[in-house]
Formats: sequence, C-alpha cells, structure tokens
Amino acid sequence: MKDGGVMVKRRMLSDINALYIQEIMQLIEKQSKETISKWCITYAKENIIPIWNEYFPDDNRPSAAIIKAEEFLDGKRSIQDIKSEVIICRNLAKEIKDNIIAEGSIRAIASAITSLYNPPTSLGIVLYGALMIAYYKVGVNASLELIDTVAIDECIKMKESLLRISVEKEENPVKIKWNC
Repeated sequence: MKDGGVMVKRRMLSDINALYIQEIMQLIEKQSKETISKWCITYAKENIIPIWNEYFPDDNRPSAAIIKAEEFLDGKRSIQDIKSEVIICRNLAKEIKDNIIAEGSIRAIASAITSLYNPPTSLGIVLYGALMIAYYKVGVNASLELIDTVAIDECIKMKESLLRISVEKEENPVKIKWNC
C-alpha cells in the first residue's frame, strides 16, 4: 500500500479469502473453544512472546498475561482476570505505535488471550502473528513478495500446530460467526 508515495507497512494480514487463511478458519470451526484457546495461548507463548522480549526484554506484562491465560485454562483464574490482561495488552499496543513488530506482536498476544472467551478472535493470532513473524525474520523493509512468502509459510506452520492438537470428530465444536 502506498500513501503519498511512501510505502505504508501493513499491521496485519488482510486477505481473509486466501486459501491458507481459509484452511485455518475451517479447522478452527471444527474444534472446541478449549482446543482453540490452548492452541492460541501455546502459539503465542512459543512464537510471539520471544519476539516481544527481543524488543522489550524488561517488560514482562505480555508473558504475565500468557501465564494467567494458562492458569485460566487450568481453572485457577477467573474470566475477569483474563479480561484485565487483555486490556493491559491492548493499552500496551497503543503505547508502542512506533515499533510495528512489537505492536503487532502484542496485538497477536491480546487476540490469543481473548480467544478464551471470544473464539473468533483466535484468527487474530494468524492475521497479526504471521505478519509480525515475517517482519521479524526478514525486516519491515523487505520486499512485499518476500514478506508475504514468509507470512504464508508461518500460516502453514500455524495450521500444522493446530492440526497436531486438533480433536478428530470433535463433539463440541465452537460455533463461530466470523466478523471479517
């Protein structure tokens, strides 16, 4: 995208109709809320938190939020605790607008945590996370073609990670109305 001749960096993937996004959405629709949330939280912990820590090693708020999300999954936290962590993450994203990778990373983390009570937001870890991982790997000034290639590869990894924990013939699949 160009704005006055200057390349504007995308903050998230936006081609919802792309096959690699559609496949993830279809897989999400076949899983329980618990499976989806576990996938999101685990993916954020393993793949997004390290990127955040690269930029802000002394700010443990995102890591603390992920830990609380894991505790919620274990029945040790309330939904109010989780909603408070989402607010913290979203406010943090507003504070760091000058660092697109860190901002997108915290938005992916917030989406992962929000999936605990709002399953459609699970797509946020894909849309924000894959692009931020691509930016992190090749740089924000890399060609759009290279960035897209790396982001698509990351989406494939995300799908594979969800497939690994998917429950075949899930008896309680989540009912999702995609608002995108």
